[in-house]
Amino acid sequence: MDMRATPRRATLPAGARAHPLVLPEPLLDTWFELMPVRQASTTRAVHAAVMAAAPLLVPSLKWGNLLYLNNGRPFLSLTPHRLSTQLQLVHAAAGPRRAPARVLRGPDPRTLRFRHSQRIDPAMLVEVLRNVLRPFLSPRT
Repeated sequence: MDMRATPRRATLPAGARAHPLVLPEPLLDTWFELMPVRQASTTRAVHAAVMAAAPLLVPSLKWGNLLYLNNGRPFLSLTPHRLSTQLQLVHAAAGPRRAPARVLRGPDPRTLRFRHSQRIDPAMLVEVLRNVLRPFLSPRT
């Protein structure tokens, strides 16, 4: 047989670097489609709010969770559960001080929990995330 034993690597433009954690959008869409409908709708809404609040974060899948990378390092983790979806600051010493009443705090101060039975207000969530993420994503002087 004249078939290659190993597939060819994708060629990238000069100077571009690919990270194995970074996945294309169709794979993220497939990940959402594998979830139950209620779970997927909550997770998609939180994902859209994170991307609106911090567009420089790069979404990727690892350990069955949606991770958001900041400069190649895990920064946020979006984890779907049976009754809720949790958004956690991965490497932050302290989380949000106060969350709105409709956004429940999780088991850890760095975690926000979103129940699938509750409606998510996208504008409110984007504003909360901008306030929470501002100290961590702002350029250091």
